[in-house]
Amino acid sequence: NIDTDVVEFRMRLRTVRLRGADQVGGLLVGGNGNAALRAAGQFWQRSVGPSQLVQIIAVSETAHRSAEEKIPSRRALIVSSLQSEQLLLDVNPLAHWKGLLCRQIAKSQLLPFDIEHPAAANMFFGRETELELLSGSESVAIAGPGRIGKTSLLHEHRRRLALGRDPRVHASILIDCYYCPNKSEDGFARFLAMQINPIRRNASLTASQMIHFLQSERTRYGQTPEFLLDEVDEVVKLSSFGLLAKAARDGLCRMIVAGKGVLLDMVRSKHSALDRLRSILPEPLLAVECRTLLFEPFLDLGFRISDPDAVLDRVLDLTGGLPQHIHYIGKKLFAMLIRADGVLSPRLVDSLKEDFDLALYLKSTLLAVDPQDRGVAERLLKLGRKPITVPDLQKAVLDSGRPKLGLTEAAELADKLVVSNFLAWRGGVYRLAVPTIADYYPSSEIGRVLN
Repeated sequence: NIDTDVVEFRMRLRTVRLRGADQVGGLLVGGNGNAALRAAGQFWQRSVGPSQLVQIIAVSETAHRSAEEKIPSRRALIVSSLQSEQLLLDVNPLAHWKGLLCRQIAKSQLLPFDIEHPAAANMFFGRETELELLSGSESVAIAGPGRIGKTSLLHEHRRRLALGRDPRVHASILIDCYYCPNKSEDGFARFLAMQINPIRRNASLTASQMIHFLQSERTRYGQTPEFLLDEVDEVVKLSSFGLLAKAARDGLCRMIVAGKGVLLDMVRSKHSALDRLRSILPEPLLAVECRTLLFEPFLDLGFRISDPDAVLDRVLDLTGGLPQHIHYIGKKLFAMLIRADGVLSPRLVDSLKEDFDLALYLKSTLLAVDPQDRGVAERLLKLGRKPITVPDLQKAVLDSGRPKLGLTEAAELADKLVVSNFLAWRGGVYRLAVPTIADYYPSSEIGRVLN
């Protein structure tokens, strides 16, 4: 409201790799009126959140003092009129702004590494091939291990529809099937209907009514609706889910589904309604993408990097280029940097191998392998950092005491180990998802740990 010397605004800084920078809530406040003096505190209370950055630009001394009094220390960026002038005159205003931010707000609050939530817009890297496929018209299945970025892909797809002002965004609905309370045939049909159009009559929908419901929804939207279904493994075998796939084939909707091993099995089964879906198995990030994901947040926080190529090589060995592992390692390195001299070095990364929590984190990947496949995993660990071929897998199966597998069955087992996060498809071959994991299991100890 300009009449009361208050203007709210929002900044989207996707190239700033700090938490909340992709959507900064801002307030420009001046004057000496009571409304203006109360505005900063009220705005902060409305805007504050764990992933929200709040910026107050106070263009009068009175407003600046009021903002500092009403907002807890180191919780928001408060910019005075003099600082605003310096910011506008700087030849690199974005760097100047990041410096102000890091001096006023605790760096731990700005750290963007996060393994619990989908990637924010400013922390999403790579996946251009996958996003190009999602931007098309055919239905798609995304199958991969937990936290590799399937949900992030769905969110980024919708963000790009919105940024591109694509009219499809108005008929694109993200549905997390994990929260389906009743995973029966009718229960899933009702859950889906209420997520799409939460009106009373849809609360009693049955599976047999799904096709009619989807026909009416297509009419209501005036275009083909797009359903982004996440965490589908527990519902994908339901016949009501198969009806949804049939509706997608008939042009009543488009579906993009994300899940793990059960979804992959259904897509590859000739007897499944999902067998015509185009499938995506997200691979590890490219080295150049890992470099940006790891280094840019630390640089934005004001840390220095010594011998970046060597640092990156060591981190890739620890993470295999899997984004969820880079986020985990990033948090670990930050805790060490604030206690050290603020320089990210190869030696600092090497010291991570002695971290007990990291060892447990990496070992949990191995222990998550299906028990019937652990004997095979034991043999594959001995290959260390070498590429793993289908014949290698066949031999590992034989050595573990199981019957010989044909090429097709061996490839299917390899993909199963990819989805369980033990193997990764990288550079046209299978490899251990995290090369370093072999170091934690000397050959003499593997059997004892796995069995």
